[in-house]
Amino acid sequence: MHRLGVDSGPVLRALTVAGTLQSRVTAQVRGDFVTGDAVNDWIRGMAYAADLPNWQDITAHGLRRGGAQEIADAGGDPTK
Repeated sequence: MHRLGVDSGPVLRALTVAGTLQSRVTAQVRGDFVTGDAVNDWIRGMAYAADLPNWQDITAHGLRRGGAQEIADAGGDPTK
């Protein structure tokens, strides 16, 4: 992202075939930008490659939520 001159905004971005950033504003069809399903596919692919049990049930949201839930279950405040 740094090489493309981007220092703010979403981390995961779609690229054009030329290697430039694809804009969600100009995206006309599905596939021109990174979808939540694509992120889940990447996460599941890494879980499968790591030979994790139940890899097909792992989601990006679950990874984000999991740490906060563990903190809350231990009596802490996950917002701090």
